[in-house]
Amino acid sequence: RRWAGLLAALGQPAQRSEWTDDEQLAADELLRVFDCWLLPVRVVLSQWAQRLPDDAPNGATGCAGDLAAECWHVWSRIADLHGDSAARQHFLNKLVGDRPAVLLLLDGLDEVTDPARRTTLLQAIRDFVVTYPSVPMVVTSRVRPYAALQRQGDALDWPAATLDKLTPQAIDHFVDRWHAELVATHEWEARLAGERQTHLTAALADTRRAELREMAGTPLLLTMMVKVNYKERLPDSRAELYETFVRQLLFEWERRRSIEGGEHTDLDRLLEEAEIPPDQFVLRLNAMAYQVHDGADRDSVDIPTELLKRTLMNLFIGLEVDDDPDTYDDDDAVAAALKWARQVMRLMADRSGLINWEDHNVYRFSHRSYQEYLAARWMATGRDFRDKFRARIDDEDWREAVLLAIGYQCRVRGAPYDDTLDILYDFWPEQLGTQAATYRALLIGEAFSYQLEMKRLGKGRLARDLHAHIVRDLTALMQQPALTAYLDDTKAQARTRLAAGLLLADLEELPPDLDDLVAVPGAGFRIGKYPVTNHQFRRFIDAGGYGTPDGARPPWWSEEGWEWRLPGDWTEPRYRNIKGFDRSTQPVVGVSWYEAAAYCNWLTERWRAEAVITAGEVVRLPTQGEWETAARGGHPIPADDGIDYPWRGPFEPWRANTQESGLNQTTPVHMYPQGATPGDVWGMSGNVWEWTSDRYEASYEVYYQKGGTYYRKAARARASAVGLRPAYDRLPHHGFRVVVVPISRSP
Repeated sequence: RRWAGLLAALGQPAQRSEWTDDEQLAADELLRVFDCWLLPVRVVLSQWAQRLPDDAPNGATGCAGDLAAECWHVWSRIADLHGDSAARQHFLNKLVGDRPAVLLLLDGLDEVTDPARRTTLLQAIRDFVVTYPSVPMVVTSRVRPYAALQRQGDALDWPAATLDKLTPQAIDHFVDRWHAELVATHEWEARLAGERQTHLTAALADTRRAELREMAGTPLLLTMMVKVNYKERLPDSRAELYETFVRQLLFEWERRRSIEGGEHTDLDRLLEEAEIPPDQFVLRLNAMAYQVHDGADRDSVDIPTELLKRTLMNLFIGLEVDDDPDTYDDDDAVAAALKWARQVMRLMADRSGLINWEDHNVYRFSHRSYQEYLAARWMATGRDFRDKFRARIDDEDWREAVLLAIGYQCRVRGAPYDDTLDILYDFWPEQLGTQAATYRALLIGEAFSYQLEMKRLGKGRLARDLHAHIVRDLTALMQQPALTAYLDDTKAQARTRLAAGLLLADLEELPPDLDDLVAVPGAGFRIGKYPVTNHQFRRFIDAGGYGTPDGARPPWWSEEGWEWRLPGDWTEPRYRNIKGFDRSTQPVVGVSWYEAAAYCNWLTERWRAEAVITAGEVVRLPTQGEWETAARGGHPIPADDGIDYPWRGPFEPWRANTQESGLNQTTPVHMYPQGATPGDVWGMSGNVWEWTSDRYEASYEVYYQKGGTYYRKAARARASAVGLRPAYDRLPHHGFRVVVVPISRSP
């Protein structure tokens, strides 16, 4: 939507004077990428799926003309050009002519949940790209549903990119601009806006509420937070945040405005007149959302008008959820119920923000996640939660709803944690090695980590036992390629192993030998078993590694390094809070040579104090020669450079994180045991380029690197391969490991 808005605004040059610097930069970047102004046409894929002929899923093949026709349908409604044949031809010329002037934004592939309709849509998209290859197009989907399509081989064979979460700086910027806008539009006084902004900023910075900061990286959840922050105390979990926000959408915003005028909201009045408690009203919406989300014969994001009307009429009359109000034998009651239902439907569509009116036949939840949350509430309601859980746990389309239902059970309803733990324990897979078992293990692991929040679980038997099962099996899933062999695609195998590894990090599980040093045979030095991780580097930061409040230079930094640090005022690695690089067990990246050297000096001091090393030893970066010797386990260079890998054999993608894995990010340092040297040094092929202590030339601050990286091919991950970078570089594929040597060998 932001792209569409910026491109549309670019067509109004006079408005640019009102843009912020960030908006100017974003718009300029769009012009640079596309080389010209383009008309944005946003196609909501679930709505297109609804307009497919009834027989389309039963054998029809999507073609380019289907997508072109849908684009005209969308644009003719926006521009009120329905039936204008000349305008239609003009639009199609702009869409698919010799110089296309349209950017297609195909939104929400994950919301097309009917497999047959989705297949037809994807066929049409593929055919359109083949027929009109010069038309720029972007397709969006939520990450997990698209990953499922990739595993099944049904995804588009295009480059795919995952949107990063908002950085801390972007979060602060969003919060600042949000409150400034409220003041500029006179919705809040400056004093009130300042107070609420201070409250929100403090909550997000509170280290005891880490989940809040994690949630704030998602734009939708951050938007919910700033709205909830108007009056409420910010909840700590996703389920609690959704609960508060959904109730605000239904009741609180209009109620606050009406209180100032001394009257109830219209919804309050309608419920009061019908003698319906608000909780009963929400409960029926839950049931409806559950039914919509479960829709087998229609796309599951739209609410048929008849379903919404029937839900409200049954509530008014006092019938059960699935009853037909037209069969009720009191005509007057049915007429009154119909009148009341229409009033509520009109009110909700106009003012609630939860449900939108699309046309005479369809309403729609304003965001899929609201539908999922209400469905989750229904799932967790009543005594049949275990049965509902059993029916939905293996369904990818229900993943988010299942997770939210678990959170709702414990964090909103206040059900005993052991009740939910007992259910999760019962459904833990008995044996890994199949797609269904992997899916369950990852889902339950995520529920245990995020929805239940481990710190609240205590040390009860169930929590301990389930935690042990999760750690054992996720470690096996991460480290044993045979457990993902059911996947034909090696990239899908790598993604699955990575998912298990990142969940282990979220469970705060570290390799027990993370700080181990390995003696290299016949070499006279010890080397870190793993590259330095985010967890280890955090100790350096906490120890004042980037300086004290008075700005004094710590003793571990060289003068050159400190002079480099000062202009940027660096206080942490560049990618420490960037999704894909921020887990505790991933190698620290975005560190310059100067930062790596300072860490080594600090670690020398710490390990001497802890008697890990002697006073006659020092920690430093390895030389190229030391690094290669360790990578070969003390063995000579092989005659065949095709086997010059730490495992002394040809390259195989399940041994290392290189471009062949297709992950485009770092992996936990203990993910590839099969890639270790004979001496048990891990991660010396791929993942990150590692700084060495060898300078290119004495007159240049340029240093050699070893090991290859996740974005380069396997040939660059051989023991003999070498990189070369300026000391100040802080890139997302730059890390390091340490060696311990006698002082006599230290430069």
